[in-house]
Amino acid sequence: MPRDLNKALDDCLTSLVTGQETIEECLSRYPEHAAELRPLLETALQVSQIPKPVTDSAAFFAGKQKMLKALAEKTRRPAGILGLFHRWEKQPALRWIPAAAVAALILIFAGPLIIQSGPGARVSQEAILEQADGPVQILPTDSDTWQPASAGEPVKAGDRIATGPLANATLAFFDGSTTVLEAETKITLVRSNIKRDGSSKVVVLHQEVGQTYSRVQPLLDPDAHFEIETPTAVASVRGTEFALEVEADGTTLVKVVKGLVDVTAERTTISVPAGQTAEVQPGAPPASILSKDPTLPNPTRTPPPVEEPEPTETPKATETSEPPEPTQTPKPEPTQMPKPEPTQEPESPKPTKKPHPTHPPHPTEKPKPTKKPK
Repeated sequence: MPRDLNKALDDCLTSLVTGQETIEECLSRYPEHAAELRPLLETALQVSQIPKPVTDSAAFFAGKQKMLKALAEKTRRPAGILGLFHRWEKQPALRWIPAAAVAALILIFAGPLIIQSGPGARVSQEAILEQADGPVQILPTDSDTWQPASAGEPVKAGDRIATGPLANATLAFFDGSTTVLEAETKITLVRSNIKRDGSSKVVVLHQEVGQTYSRVQPLLDPDAHFEIETPTAVASVRGTEFALEVEADGTTLVKVVKGLVDVTAERTTISVPAGQTAEVQPGAPPASILSKDPTLPNPTRTPPPVEEPEPTETPKATETSEPPEPTQTPKPEPTQMPKPEPTQEPESPKPTKKPHPTHPPHPTEKPKPTKKPK
């Protein structure tokens, strides 16, 4: 940003000195820097109307060296300040501006930057991709191409992370908080910073789609906060555990495991305690519902598919038990026991018929001679 502003300032000052453009024409070419350029150009134009002072070259050089030495002794001073001096020295078109005017321009330009470098200034902090299982990709803020991500890779503000099917990743922040990304989830690290004095920790994520589970360290500073933005809601916590799911249409579910989570949507904020879930439909304020099991990342959906297969499997088991019974019925078929038919053994009396002719009938005729004694 300062580099682009310096270039715009050089171009506009050159155009003003040569009379090619007016201030308004210069500002129209750099509308994004109009607010910063206007006071600088107006001051330079006023200074240009002051009669040139007649100064000794030696005194001028000594004054410039003194100013440069004083600037070098300052700590944490933006690099763009010395850059202005160097450009002022090397640009012949700007040599007509006195050193006092250059100092005034520097104060106007660098004043806000000097204030930002004080103890209350915020320092950006990187997150670390602590774990990456499966296909995990990262889109750096300065790139247009997704790249494979691996564990231990730093994540800066503006970077996007996406997990593929059957993949998960863990993002660890500078204060010890963590966010787990489930499969097919996309998030962006919007902000991660802290004040120079170590206070006011701020972490802001934007979750486009998918499921996350966050464990947030307690934030004692009232200015500190941990937020996850979605297309339809904002979940803000100060130290808790919660799961957040974003569906394809933007519907957001915030399931609180520990602590308290403030859910905001459509200018309405509700506080969701542990054991409850907040649901946010697109274009609607948040609504609190009771969770079945707050310890699960997706408690409202996992039980139904588990219950349905159980009844379907049991009737199949009963049907399989019935067919084996008819298979056992052929066992009584051993009633074919024709073995009792060997009752034909009594046919053995046929040989008894043979002795029947051998039976002595004739001895029975012997009693006839008993009639002779009569």
